Amino acid sequence: MAIQAQLYPDNFGFPLGGSQNWMENGYGFNEFCFNLPQTQQQLQNLQQKTQSLCFDNRSMAFSQSISAEIEKERQEIDRFICSQNERLRLALQEEKRQQMALILRKYEEKIVFLLKHKEEEIAKAMKQNNGT
Repeated sequence: MAIQAQLYPDNFGFPLGGSQNWMENGYGFNEFCFNLPQTQQQLQNLQQKTQSLCFDNRSMAFSQSISAEIEKERQEIDRFICSQNERLRLALQEEKRQQMALILRKYEEKIVFLLKHKEEEIAKAMKQNNGT
């Protein structure tokens, strides 16, 4: 009988004379012979679910990692913009101070010229009043 099982290809899942022992694998005759395709399908479904879950976990972790990196970059950009705004404010303040100094120098030169001119007119007028 064991010899016949090895000879026929439709031997219902009996091992064909190797070291495989289907009883050691925990399968009874009915489970091993008749439920093998269903068990394989369940195993494939479980593997797919596990892969999907792992992918979802990796995807979520990757998404969180990207979100954290984007937030970090946003904060760095904000700090950079604030420092550039401060530098620009200081540069404009210095430019304004220099322009005011230039304007004051020009007015001062003009005022000094006008004062000298008026002093000369006053001196001339006093000479004329004293001489007459």
